[in-house]
Amino acid sequence: ADQNFSYANFYIALLYSVGKGTEIDLSKSHQYFLKAADQGINQSYNFLAGNYFLGEGVEKDINKAIYYRELFVKNSDNKDELIEAYSSLKYIFTYEDGFLNEEKAFKYSKLLVGSHSDKDDYYDFAELLYQGKGTEVNVLEAIKYYELANLYEHNLASYKLGDLYFDGIEIEQDFVKAKHYYEQFINLNNDSD
Repeated sequence: ADQNFSYANFYIALLYSVGKGTEIDLSKSHQYFLKAADQGINQSYNFLAGNYFLGEGVEKDINKAIYYRELFVKNSDNKDELIEAYSSLKYIFTYEDGFLNEEKAFKYSKLLVGSHSDKDDYYDFAELLYQGKGTEVNVLEAIKYYELANLYEHNLASYKLGDLYFDGIEIEQDFVKAKHYYEQFINLNNDSD
């Protein structure tokens, strides 16, 4: 019965957040998510993190957004929701003023590329490896992720691989491969026009 009570708070929070059966009230929604979280409903942590990050129904508070997102990551086994949480934390630690942290950005980027296939995540992770942000510089490992991003037609990955082969950085200089990747970059950009 206690678990049902906890989920009731969670579902009421959802109803208030989307205006089903009631008017949208993000403040009430947030209060019910807090109750559900206090009662151990893990999904509530994810919603609370989003509320604090966006300032929906509550004053924006990035520290609380991080707290609840990390609490969710620690307690969840839902792959799709974890991918969203990793992505959110990567974003905060990469771009949010006052919260930049290269080691944590690298940690969540690594979790992302280990969880799913996404060309932008592969490219971003390759850039961290290439630039040594949050980790040691590892050009050979970066090349692997540039190549993965390139398989999914990430245009900047094509360009970067062209540069690496053109300059022979950590790999044998190869003008044929450089030309191939530069042409691929041009073709990908022409296709997007």
